[in-house]
Amino acid sequence: MPVQEHIQTAIRTSAGSRQNHRYAWYVLFVLFLVSTFNYADRYIFSIVLEPLKAEFHLSDTALGLLGGVAFAVLYAGLGIPVARWADVGNRRNIISLAVAIWTLMTIACGLANNFIQLIIARVAVGIGEAGATPPSHSLIGDYFPVNERGRAIAIFTLGASAGYVLAFILGGWITVEFGWRAAFVAMGLPGLIVALLVRFSVKDPRQATAFVRPPERPDLLHAAVGFWSNRSYRHLCIGYSLSAFVGYGGVQWFPAFMARSHGVTLKEIGMTYGLVILVSGVIGVIAGGILSDRLVRRNVRWLALYPAVITLVNLPISLCAVLTRSYTTLLGLLFVSSVFGNLILPGVLAALHAVIKPGERALGIAVCFLFVNLIGMGLGPIAVGAISDLLNPSFGREALRYALAISYVLGLWIAFHWYVASRTMAADAVR
Repeated sequence: MPVQEHIQTAIRTSAGSRQNHRYAWYVLFVLFLVSTFNYADRYIFSIVLEPLKAEFHLSDTALGLLGGVAFAVLYAGLGIPVARWADVGNRRNIISLAVAIWTLMTIACGLANNFIQLIIARVAVGIGEAGATPPSHSLIGDYFPVNERGRAIAIFTLGASAGYVLAFILGGWITVEFGWRAAFVAMGLPGLIVALLVRFSVKDPRQATAFVRPPERPDLLHAAVGFWSNRSYRHLCIGYSLSAFVGYGGVQWFPAFMARSHGVTLKEIGMTYGLVILVSGVIGVIAGGILSDRLVRRNVRWLALYPAVITLVNLPISLCAVLTRSYTTLLGLLFVSSVFGNLILPGVLAALHAVIKPGERALGIAVCFLFVNLIGMGLGPIAVGAISDLLNPSFGREALRYALAISYVLGLWIAFHWYVASRTMAADAVR
């Protein structure tokens, strides 16, 4: 029996008592906190864009560079070596160290005195956050069987919505009352508590089993080629990367768009946008987890097919949201669009889990996230910012509105890749 099957058996049978099952959910709760502060520390940057633009006299392209490429390059690049470490090392220690690093570097962002210092601190935040996602997914895969994994991934993914709320509501209020520097510090400090919680209360199940490093472990190039040769994996990653391109560009620039095109204050944006993201995220992600767990019992291909369908349905809703001149209508359409967007995530992530061998799960997720983060997080914000600067001579403050609308059209391309992935999922899924 493979090593990871021994782990699953240990957790769900001999160690799978009701008490240990409750502990698995406790571990998931701690990982949810990790995810929450991962996104809070990442997206506090979005709420302080306008103050940063004014203080450092930056263009939208420069802000896109700071929020995207500066963060994403090392974040994406370090994800793979961290995942290689996570596939054989103690994932608890890796996650705890990562949280501590990005927390301190988020605080350092608030202490920056110029644009260069801010870029360096922002890059360092990415270095820390690179150590969170692959090990967390790997732990979830070990603690939860396939018929519960969609819900577990959904709860972990909810950390994104919780982080958005902290960044936009609390961060927005702190920015208005105390300045953008205080907002960075306030978002960073709680992460130190989370790092200690992970280190001293989470167990890596490998430490309780006879885990042995696989004797034949392919080098990184061969492993990446192996993942990419899997048709479903390849199209899932391309679609996910394009979806992240649209999503990260939207998340970074939407608060600035609201301020410029609708004349809304930062405090109002923090409350309204933050609440929309929170409620829609909870509804969408939980519903997506339940839906994916039910659909996978019928046919594993649904994990990729339903995201394709929802993406097509969501495209006109997203376009109407960004093009409307009514702020109330914008919030309503944004809520619906965000529910659909969050509904997709558990299915796509569960589909990735389904086509990656258990012993290679952290690395497989990291290879996919390399493209997701470079294309989505790295290029999405700077592309929207550059398009906004290009359109500015013709549209002025409305340029950002049309830059966002242009990016949403990629939904057609995204849906195509997920549909293609659904056609091969049954053949490519790990038995």
